[in-house]
Amino acid sequence: MGVGQAPSLKRLNVRFNGIKGTFPSDIQKLSTLEDLMISYNDFTGTLPKYLEDMTNLRSLLMTSNYFSGHLGGVNMPGSMRFLDISDNDLTGSIPESFMTLVPFSAAIEVDFSDNLLTGHIPSDLVRFDHLNLYLANNKITGGDKELCKKQYWNDGDVGKYGCDGLLCPAGTYSLNGRQKDDESPCERCGLQTGDLPYMGMDVCESSKASTRGIALTVSIAASLSVLLLSL
Repeated sequence: MGVGQAPSLKRLNVRFNGIKGTFPSDIQKLSTLEDLMISYNDFTGTLPKYLEDMTNLRSLLMTSNYFSGHLGGVNMPGSMRFLDISDNDLTGSIPESFMTLVPFSAAIEVDFSDNLLTGHIPSDLVRFDHLNLYLANNKITGGDKELCKKQYWNDGDVGKYGCDGLLCPAGTYSLNGRQKDDESPCERCGLQTGDLPYMGMDVCESSKASTRGIALTVSIAASLSVLLLSL
């Protein structure tokens, strides 16, 4: 990208450019960078471990790329306040160390939605009082109940709705994968919990199946109509 030639750069926005390749290696030369926006491109590969050394980086937006692999060994710098890594192909569990460099007094927003992350929500996050944490549509299977007592998390939704304000339980769904107001409760899917084993789903598998079934029925009916008219 050639951005290493601008060592005093504070803000870099290259969203919506169809850029391919791995995470730009020149980024690590930008010691003064505060805001990095590389969303809506075609970046691939894993996240670099040098991110924790970018001690001025406050916001990192990487949504809608093709980043993959585990997050083990990747730590956010203590300066981080807004991280959006949603809609990628990240796998494995979220490591306990992922945000350990960020001071507990910070107000943070982290979006992991729409990846392939597994396991439990890191219990270490309980040290934050002000955290917006979005995890919908992954393969999360649990989390420490103490996280459900964080009154100010998710703009106060966890304080109002408990665990449902963080993620809908397995076997249920809501528009955002969690309850964010009185009109969006976590509703049961009408399936056995084992059929929908993950937390934070925004749609039921049964709903998708029903939609496909309706579409197939309409298609068959249309074909029969055409056949009968041709007789």
